Amino acid sequence: MFCISMTHYDFWKDWKRTSKIEQNAIRAVEKARQLLIKSIPKNKLVAIYIKGSFVRREMLPTSDVDMVPIVNDNRYLNKIITLDKENRKLYSPAELLPLSLWEIKNQKRYPHRDETGPKGAPSIDQFTTHKLIWGKELDVSKYPSRTKSGRFKGLLSAFNTTFLPLYEQKQLGVKELTKQIFWLTDLEQHIDGKKPSHKWKELARASPKKHIVRDAWKLRNTVKPTEQQKMKFLRKLKAHLKTLELKAKSC
Repeated sequence: MFCISMTHYDFWKDWKRTSKIEQNAIRAVEKARQLLIKSIPKNKLVAIYIKGSFVRREMLPTSDVDMVPIVNDNRYLNKIITLDKENRKLYSPAELLPLSLWEIKNQKRYPHRDETGPKGAPSIDQFTTHKLIWGKELDVSKYPSRTKSGRFKGLLSAFNTTFLPLYEQKQLGVKELTKQIFWLTDLEQHIDGKKPSHKWKELARASPKKHIVRDAWKLRNTVKPTEQQKMKFLRKLKAHLKTLELKAKSC
């Protein structure tokens, strides 16, 4: 990948038949991007990316638009976090999730970030599914990349140590839990030598009929899942995780 001049990149202009949800998201992205550019010095703000359901065109009414500003100075991470807390209502459903080049290089979070909650270690290989909307595209050859098996084992461990405990404590919603299942399935397929689609609908369709990701897709698109549906899903998920733990030992 190569560096490009500082400018706007509106990849959504190539979309056809944008939904009302997408139109609202586009307006939110443009407002948030403008605020970022005005608030952060250009010599500190390297790039702005978007990731997630907006990029995949799989947004739900409750979906956020994950914007990832990249800075070259850790001190500006908290400035962006504060900026987002103070201005979120102005550009909802967009959300600013900043990273620094130091964090990407060291594959860990800057310890003095003013935020709490589960935050995975950033890895440059994840940017292959992100879309640049401002600044310079990151040169992936300059940064270390975790192996797929390493990410698979790490995410699998996170289910047992973080996601499931938070879900059972009602600090993590079922839709957030299904999101992690899609990423886990993506890595599982890579481990199996396949080339998975990064669109969740296609990933679910390409998986075996009884695979947990199909249940996750169905639950994600259920407006108000019942407690019975969620309990059945949770039991199946726990059994699936035990199967994956055996696979993780061999990779």
